[in-house]
Amino acid sequence: MKTVYKYPLPPLNDTKRYSIPLAARVVLVGPDPGGVPCFWCELDTDLEKSTVSVSVIGTGRPAQYGDRHMGSFVHGGFVWHVYSMDLIKML
Repeated sequence: MKTVYKYPLPPLNDTKRYSIPLAARVVLVGPDPGGVPCFWCELDTDLEKSTVSVSVIGTGRPAQYGDRHMGSFVHGGFVWHVYSMDLIKML
């Protein structure tokens, strides 16, 4: 079934692994209505899942080689940048 899921982001300046269906597509990165930094993916729940590593880094900090920029957001007076190393697609 095609739907949109919300995933809380890892702590700022950290990395977290997620199990997400293949061919998921990021549609939004930013704080949810409660202020929790998250990303939302359009995905098909019937597809096989894959492990995806997601990092949140501050401006001026190095990204890992091969990372794909998912989006950026403002939180706590700073701009944060979200990167994925794996099979997630960007909008």
